[in-house]
Amino acid sequence: MADNSNEDPDPSLRLSAERAPTDFPAVTSARLMSQNTLQFISSVPGGVFTLEQLEGALGGDKFAKRRIYDVLNVFQGIGIVARVAKGVFRYVPVVLPTPPPADQQ
Repeated sequence: MADNSNEDPDPSLRLSAERAPTDFPAVTSARLMSQNTLQFISSVPGGVFTLEQLEGALGGDKFAKRRIYDVLNVFQGIGIVARVAKGVFRYVPVVLPTPPPADQQ
């Protein structure tokens, strides 16, 4: 049996020094879906939206539907979205505290 340990693995499977991990299509796709989701939910009047509305806004198909659930789960985890009922969500705007004026520090 020949020792293949010195053979170079498939070059397409190696990370290139010139290519950052965020350059890969899956990462870019997840980032875009997250940005588009946040843009949609922050613009909904009243902040309440259904899963179907979000899917329609994002042009979802079956694969994208799974990713939409993933994004919503992350948003729920960090407190940006709250589940109201089955398939109904509410946007929870994030309000950052304003630092005190420099003369009061």
